[in-house]
Amino acid sequence: MIKNTLFIALIASALSCTKAPETENEPISEKQLGITFKDSFPEPEIVQFKLGPKIPKEAYIASQRKFSLEAEYGKEAVSSITPKDGLPPEGYPQLGFDKKGNVWINTSTSLQYDGSRFKEFDVIGTDLTTRSILIDKNDHLWIHGFKTANDSIEDRIMIFDGIRCKDVAGLKVKTKVSKTSLGLGMFAGADKSIWVINSLERKIMKYVGEEVVESFEYGDLSINDEASLQDLGDEGLFIFDYYNAILTRIKAGYFETTELKTILPETRILAINVTDSNTFYASTTSGTYRIDNKKATSLNKDSRGLFIDKNNFVWNITDKGIKKSKGTLTLEFENSSLFNNSIGLTLKSDNNDHTWIAVKSLIGRFDETIKTYNNLFDGGDNTSRIINLYQARNSDIYLGTLTKGLIHFDGTTITQYDFLKKQTKDSRENRILSIAEDPEGNIWFTQFGGRLTKFDAEFFQSYDLDAFLSKIYHVDSAGTFWLDIWDQDFKKGGLYKFDGKDFLKVTTPSKIGLRATSVCTDTSGAAWIGTGEALWKFDKGIFTKYTTQDGLPNDFINTVQSDAKGNIWIGTDNGLSIFDGKKFRNYGRPEGIVEKIIGSIIPDSTNNKFWIKGQFSDYLIAASYNDQTKELQVETFSANQGFPIPSYNAFLVDQQGLIWMSTNSGDLARFDYQTLKKNSNPFPIHLNTILVNGESLVWSELNENYSEDSLISKTEMISRFGKEKSTEEIEALKETFSSISYDSLIPFDFIPIGLELPFSANSLSFEFTAIDPFFSKSTLYQYYLDGFDKAWSPLSKNNTANFGNLMEGSYTFQLKALNPYGIWSEMSYSFRVLPPWYRTWWAYLLYAFLFFGAITGFIRWRTNKLKTEKALLEQEVSHRTSELKESLEHLKSTQAQLIQSEKMASLGELTAGIAHEIQNPLNFVNNFSEVSAELLDEVKETRTKSQETRPRTEEDEIEDEILEDIKKNLEKINHHGKRADAIVKGMLEHSRTSTGEKAPTDLNALADEYVRLSYHGFRAKDKSFNTDYKLDLDPNLPKVNVVASDIGRVILNLVNNAFYACAERGRSTVNEKSKSGPDSHRGEGYKPEVIVSSSKTENGIEISVKDNGNGIPDSIKEKIFQPFFTTKPTGSGTGLGLSLSYDIIKAHGGELRVVSEEGKGTEMKIILLIIKDS
Repeated sequence: MIKNTLFIALIASALSCTKAPETENEPISEKQLGITFKDSFPEPEIVQFKLGPKIPKEAYIASQRKFSLEAEYGKEAVSSITPKDGLPPEGYPQLGFDKKGNVWINTSTSLQYDGSRFKEFDVIGTDLTTRSILIDKNDHLWIHGFKTANDSIEDRIMIFDGIRCKDVAGLKVKTKVSKTSLGLGMFAGADKSIWVINSLERKIMKYVGEEVVESFEYGDLSINDEASLQDLGDEGLFIFDYYNAILTRIKAGYFETTELKTILPETRILAINVTDSNTFYASTTSGTYRIDNKKATSLNKDSRGLFIDKNNFVWNITDKGIKKSKGTLTLEFENSSLFNNSIGLTLKSDNNDHTWIAVKSLIGRFDETIKTYNNLFDGGDNTSRIINLYQARNSDIYLGTLTKGLIHFDGTTITQYDFLKKQTKDSRENRILSIAEDPEGNIWFTQFGGRLTKFDAEFFQSYDLDAFLSKIYHVDSAGTFWLDIWDQDFKKGGLYKFDGKDFLKVTTPSKIGLRATSVCTDTSGAAWIGTGEALWKFDKGIFTKYTTQDGLPNDFINTVQSDAKGNIWIGTDNGLSIFDGKKFRNYGRPEGIVEKIIGSIIPDSTNNKFWIKGQFSDYLIAASYNDQTKELQVETFSANQGFPIPSYNAFLVDQQGLIWMSTNSGDLARFDYQTLKKNSNPFPIHLNTILVNGESLVWSELNENYSEDSLISKTEMISRFGKEKSTEEIEALKETFSSISYDSLIPFDFIPIGLELPFSANSLSFEFTAIDPFFSKSTLYQYYLDGFDKAWSPLSKNNTANFGNLMEGSYTFQLKALNPYGIWSEMSYSFRVLPPWYRTWWAYLLYAFLFFGAITGFIRWRTNKLKTEKALLEQEVSHRTSELKESLEHLKSTQAQLIQSEKMASLGELTAGIAHEIQNPLNFVNNFSEVSAELLDEVKETRTKSQETRPRTEEDEIEDEILEDIKKNLEKINHHGKRADAIVKGMLEHSRTSTGEKAPTDLNALADEYVRLSYHGFRAKDKSFNTDYKLDLDPNLPKVNVVASDIGRVILNLVNNAFYACAERGRSTVNEKSKSGPDSHRGEGYKPEVIVSSSKTENGIEISVKDNGNGIPDSIKEKIFQPFFTTKPTGSGTGLGLSLSYDIIKAHGGELRVVSEEGKGTEMKIILLIIKDS
């Protein structure tokens, strides 16, 4: 008693950080963490026990039967959507699924569910009733609606692209009310195609998008729009007529019919499902039948409908629910709390081949990763529960029950051992408290009453202790059992070790504080013991104690486990802690450990994780630890997260990584984590709403592309607000946000693309959702506004982001979502905030204009002031300046004439010499060449007469040829002699200085005269000349003081050149056309034309000669005014015309300019200055 008192006192003093001794022995050392004790604990003592007899297993077998825990033998758990999630409680929903993962539901209207909320799309109006909906390959919604009016029914099919709804061409018909069908039938085809049966036109059509890609006319075959249709692709199209029980197959345009009346005993068929061309299933009022090659086999007697899933399971709808069967296997989903009434129940598969159920007030998805087995007990007796699970090294599974003894499953057979079959002292011996395995493969389990029993696969043998309750906590690598044993009053007991021969009492509660709760051994062989007051390490007889003072989050330790790296995982009443020998690292809600009280930690070597169970019975947590970064990766699975985890009390991780849970209802549940991870995908993210300055807008009213269609805004309002806004509300929104602009809207979400906001609307809120019908609400989000934020937001379930008072600029809202599978998805949304008017570019331009205007105004004021001061001076010098200008002009003119005179004088001297030296010889050459030619003609005539009197000889022929050649040579001599004569005369003319005087001249009359002279001259020389000319002369042109003959010569030269250029281009065009062949149209559009115009400029007169000839190449433009430079063929020009013209204009104080573009023409401009008299 004294020792116990001192022991308790020492614990209290250690926890209060005093130096008081914990026991009568002082601690031998105090390490950095924990308090180590050596002599405080007695040596383990051997405890006596009673060894029972070996009893054959047959003595306890209560039942034994074939059994399977394979996946297909388990019943899928159902994830459900109910009215608490927003599902309308009335009506029997029809389902559809789009590519993004939204669920579409048709009751009285079309609803879209993204996992967070229902959006209504009332797109067909109140006067139409929706018959069915389908989703095509473009994610467009096809709606089959009808309405009655008087004695007729209007049947129509429409397509909704997410913004606009319109009738599909040709799919709007009217029939009489008395008709049994509406006229149209709409069905889903392979690859998201749409099939339509038009009973009025007796036609079947296949739509891909809005295009009809196949069409069949079926004549008088038994097909109508009330039939069922299945598109099996290459197998063909199957249509079943319920009225006549006839199945029609259409393949490659051929029709094949099968009358089921001749095959089935029951002609009233409720549903039919075709699997291939030879096999189909029929649900009738007398049960379900399988038809193979037109032979029927009864499958069951209770069926109101059927569905075939991807694994060829037949799902039958019964009066009580659903039966799922395949071969001899039948699973019942009847009398379920989810769907206890099968009226209106339908089954359908989604895009990922998951099976869905739809019934009044419920939509559900069967989850293949979570399955239950509820026939563990013989006869279906589930009055007991499984309280612990264990898998042996040979993969056999053992289940300890609360009242039904031990259950053993060896992979094919399940055996129940009932220990009440033999007389026992306590009927509670059928309660199996713990199960373990020794190194030899023997199974050990504890029963209520302190009994430890060994099972070697053939015999049971008990090891009875004087105790009431015992539990195996751990079997270490040496095969030693660590047990917790207590008496009935929980006063005597403690922690024991059992090596297969002896029980050793390690310690008592008085030493370690309350009773042990868990034991594990680490890689070094040291034992770690969790208690209600501390964590203890027991290594080589030495105990070390760890508490919250050492870093634990709580002193109540519920469970301990070790990993391969030697870390100790500790589950406490305040979260998880991991101890690496140096430091306790604690993890709670911020790190994803949602449970506060950690009850169980089980290692999973297959998935390299630890699975954690807390105090809540429907949470399952997976955690992995990075020994380098010390980070904990956590995944949580629960009904709140979207996983239909059942309520359970114990669980097991088997050698394949499957998690097995004993449910509170007595079933065994199977969770396939690996399949779940393999089949998981990123969730698409979309924006639900964008609030501007706290207002949710009707975006379609802010863009004229949409506002003109009232149905678009109505659809948007109902989908976003659930109702239409009043006209006053809409007008107020439009007036407030009229400056907002955007390009287009995202279909179904009505979110603007290319959004531009005025500065007055610079506060935005985004509401977003990751699309998944069950896991959307448990998805975590991070966001970042590029251009505003400096870092990503913390990861949280918050699905809204608010940004206020944004400055002008371009922004991108980036969003990431982490789904419960641990997979990320991303999206981004870009928008722009415009600056206020006083920070716009035109405002800054205005500021600059005002600034420079002010400077300019000041400069002008200063200039005017200076001008005023200088006014008198300017008046005094103005007269003299005028005189000086006049003198300067006369000087320039005189200087030019002087230069010209000097130039022409020198050139005239040279020309005179040439004339005297060359002119006379040239005359002789020309004259004698002509006389010689005439003499040759006389000779030829004389020879001809003499040859008439005798025969012609070869010599005559030769002589005639020689005479002809001499004549041609004389003609060439005469031609080139005249050319030389022309050159000499041109030189003389070039050197001649005009002696004419300047006189006021009418330049218009002068131009008209010389243009006509040139034109008629060309016409006289060349009969093919067809160039037209046009005069555009300014009638208000004043007379100008010029030498009329000189200016006339310039105009004549320029016009001659223009006509020549046009004629040359005309001839080249004709030649190109003849070379290209008769069919060529090249050059047909060319019309040669010369335009001569005159106009008055600010300082003078301008005369322009413009042609549309070939133009002047850039390479020779600088040479055209040089003497003797010409581009004309030899003999056609002297090269002095433009040079002479240039000199004449310069002598008149003017300019001669050329503007030419090769291939388009040339314009020559004569610019003459008008010198006003002072």
